Amino acid sequence: MNDELRELRHHLFHLADYYGIEIEDIPAESGTHMYIRLFNKIFMNPNEQRANYEFGLAHELGHAIYGDPEGEAYYSFSLLLRNEEEKSANANAIRIISNFVYRDTPVEARNWKRFMDGFNLPNSLEDLVKEIIAK
Repeated sequence: MNDELRELRHHLFHLADYYGIEIEDIPAESGTHMYIRLFNKIFMNPNEQRANYEFGLAHELGHAIYGDPEGEAYYSFSLLLRNEEEKSANANAIRIISNFVYRDTPVEARNWKRFMDGFNLPNSLEDLVKEIIAK
């Protein structure tokens, strides 16, 4: 893991701690990340390949911190824009990460393509990434 991802991961764990959210890694050959509201706990599968660990964690933090307290009891990680809660979690993950990564970077110097590639994001999130990191 490079230093930038290490710093981001540390920031995400600190954010979880601030909100009292527990994080547990559960390595598995299949399965994905999950947030369980009842326990205020995120389960991370470090073997998940659809996006990197940090984006998956930020996505689950998006559910935990900004999600509807009366919403679903648990959320499985999804990059697909299946419903409003998943769209919101993806948008909030992008915001959480970009606020940290670009904290000292002027808007005009932010590279949406590098962001997409760096976090292994699908093309379906391109417009959302462009919109959020340009603010």
